[in-house]
Formats: sequence, C-alpha cells, structure tokens
Amino acid sequence: MRHWARLSLVAAAVLELGCSWQRFDEVSENAPIVLLKKPNKLESGFGVSLATATLDDQVLVLSTGSAPASPGAVFDLGPGEAPGLDARDTGSCDSDECALAAQPAGLARSRTSADDQELCFAVGTGTSSNADGIVVRCLNEVEYGLEIPDGAKEFVLDPLLDGTPELLVPLVLASDASETPALLAGVPFDQRAWFYAPNGFDFVALPAPGDDESFATTLAVLRIGDDARIFAIGAPEEGHVWLFRSDDGESAFPIGCLGGVSGFGRALASGFVDDDELDELLVSDDFNVTIFDGRSLIELPRTESEACSLGGLHGGAIVTSFGCGSNGATTGCDEARFGAAIAVGDLDGDGDGEVIVGAPGMTVRDTPRAGALLVFDVEGDRPWEFDEIQFLSSAEEGDQLGATVVAPEQGDRAVIAAGAPGNGKTAVFFCSSLLPEDRVGARCR
Repeated sequence: MRHWARLSLVAAAVLELGCSWQRFDEVSENAPIVLLKKPNKLESGFGVSLATATLDDQVLVLSTGSAPASPGAVFDLGPGEAPGLDARDTGSCDSDECALAAQPAGLARSRTSADDQELCFAVGTGTSSNADGIVVRCLNEVEYGLEIPDGAKEFVLDPLLDGTPELLVPLVLASDASETPALLAGVPFDQRAWFYAPNGFDFVALPAPGDDESFATTLAVLRIGDDARIFAIGAPEEGHVWLFRSDDGESAFPIGCLGGVSGFGRALASGFVDDDELDELLVSDDFNVTIFDGRSLIELPRTESEACSLGGLHGGAIVTSFGCGSNGATTGCDEARFGAAIAVGDLDGDGDGEVIVGAPGMTVRDTPRAGALLVFDVEGDRPWEFDEIQFLSSAEEGDQLGATVVAPEQGDRAVIAAGAPGNGKTAVFFCSSLLPEDRVGARCR
C-alpha cells in the first residue's frame, strides 16, 4: 500500500490573469486562467511535476504529485479555449508496481516493439507486459516498458520490486517537442544517463564525466535533425552542463561542458526561441537564465576534455541572459527562486518562441511565496527585459506558482501550464499581452 503525506488542498475553479487585463470575477465562466481539477487519488499533491504532448487537436498535460509514490493525471486542453478541467486519465503510475519519475516526459508518437502509439507519457519505473524499466502509458491506456541499464536498476527499480521503496531514487526524464521525440533518462547522484532514439526502444548509454555527483539532476533534449539530437545533462551542484551529440540515434559522443557559474544547470529547457527550426538550450543558475544558440552548439566538435567553462564558445553562442524583475504587483526577487523552471512556447503565434521562467518564491500583491511567471519575448534591442509577468490574482500564501511550467502547443501558438504545488494547483494561462489583436480570444477581452 502507498503511504505519503497528505497536503491540504485549496479548491478553486477559475482564476484570473494578473497582467494587462482587468480583474475578473473568480466565478466567471470565461476567465483567462483556469485551474485543472485535482483527482482525489492524487493525495500526494498536484502540480509537482508537469509534462505535455500534442498531436493534432489533442493537447495533453500530465500533472503529478510527489515522486515516487504519487500517480499522475492527464488532461486534454483541446485546440481552443475550452479545456477539459477533469482528468482524461488517472492511471499514470497508479500501481504499487510503478514508481513515479521526479520528472516525466511527453511522447506525441512512440512505438512499442510491435505497435505504433500516440499521445503517451514516460511516467516512471516499474513492471509492464513487455519489459521492466521505464513505464510508458498512452492515452488509450496501453502501457509498455523500455529496458534500462543494469546499473540503474539498483537505484530506480530494484527497491520497488524488493518492497523497499524508501530506498528508491526517482528517475529524471526529458524529451524534445517533435512529433516523434527522443527520450533522455538519468539517475541523479548515480552519475548515469542514457537515451532512446525517436521511436526507439533500445537504450544508448552516455558516458558519465569526472566526479560530478549531481550529474543527471536536470535534462534537456535539442532537435538538430530528423534523428540527430543534442543531449544536455545538468550537474547543478557543481555548476556544470554536459553536452552529448547523436547523429544516428545509435551512438553519441561528448561535445563539451558548459559551466563556471554557481548553480549552473539548476533547470534546463529547449525549444525554438528564434525561427531557424533548431532548438536553443536554456540554462538557469542561481540568479539568471542564459539562452545558448542551437546552431552554435551544433558547431562544437567532438571532445574528450572534461573542462567546464563558457570560454570555448564563439561570440554569438549566447543569445542573451536575463535575471528576475518585478512590477507593481510583484516583489521579492531576492527570494523568488527565479529560474526554478523554464519553458519555451510560441505564445503570440509569430513563429518563434517566448521564454517562460518560473519564480515560485515571488511575492504577489503582498502574498508571500505566491509565485509568478516572467515572460521574455527575446526580441528587439533589449531581449533581456521581461515583457509580462503572469500570476494568480487569487493567489494564496505558499502557492509557489512557477515551480513547474510547460508550454502546451495549440496549433500555431502555445499556452502556459504551470504548477503551484505548495497548495496543490495546476493553472492554464490562455492569454498574453503579446498576442496581436486579431488573435485575442474571448477569454482575453
């Protein structure tokens, strides 16, 4: 039987946006922000981790409680402004034979050893019909397993099967935003990481470097071709981000290590920040978020060096770097935990991505640790300046909005989904001041 601490959850149905719109009645049926309804079985919290997967008109968000004991719930936001507030599926890792990952990953399309699957999430580790290892669950409730390296089983699988889950280390997972993504997996503090090629079910191990004990605490996958990917693996306690490149999905080689700043690699993300259809790499440290140009990372040669710095990058490799900011409604950058989570999404539909940065410790309207989201358009003469701050006008103390954030794709634009795990909330933000007038829907008027 599962045992975990129960959180006191504050129920709310609809919240409004604290940005450039007027204050909305909280029971409005068409507010610009909605809260997804927490299923009763998620007793170990809600909004602790998020993942997203999109295919055609189905736009899914997985929201979970705390790893490893909690299950997760999948919601379908749909293509417009009428999201499903009730979970479509509450079976993600809902078994004593599954341990929830610390960070799950979305897979728009994937493949078992026999069949193609759509709209799946890699949710954790456990047992399945075809393999014990990473558990993948799809919207049609099909589950399958991906084998993992023998050494990893000692940490992420054996304690579950042996009945000693208190010894288990939750897996960390990441995928890219393509229709058929690669999947990257890591075991924090075991210095172990591996990946699966798009539509692949055989793992490829990545070499662990040096003495970075926090290697594989954070992960990101960058698209650089059909099967080609760059894998970024963070070791934030040492301030390092290790880079590996795979051109064929069957092997990988190191191309360098970025570092030199305290906490560098605390959170990682990838996405199209510009319009060249190559992912950029986003890295937060203790105070800032830095964007690295994807094309520049492709130019990095194979290397065996274990030196970590930014000195080997050419002048255009860093797109920009930015820190926390505040406005009249938000304060407390010193305690904001700016960069606790990062996402990239095309919020205004102009073909390039905006950067959404979580600041879960920020004070909102004199409410401590309510949390906020800072949005950077990364355009113009001052790309380091934020363009808007989004928050919950009905925020409660300790919500910690922005501890997790994803940017689900709805057609040719994205929306924001953010966790406020302090009080068990998951919010979807439909509106942005960056939207052109002809793209503004009824929720944003």
